[in-house]
Amino acid sequence: MGVFYLISVLSILIVFIVPCIIGIRYMTKKQIAWHIQILWLLLIVLTSYGGLVVCMLYNKDI
Repeated sequence: MGVFYLISVLSILIVFIVPCIIGIRYMTKKQIAWHIQILWLLLIVLTSYGGLVVCMLYNKDI
């Protein structure tokens, strides 16, 4: 159970970090408006948090 939890957390961190890096690099090159950048990062954070909650609920049932 601990290994599954560790893998879940690491995969969520990867899912969070990679889009952040790609998004920030893309946005700095394209000069996208700041409110779109905030919405993009908020979407990534909410998606990652949702995945973490799902993993925690799944581990609770095991």
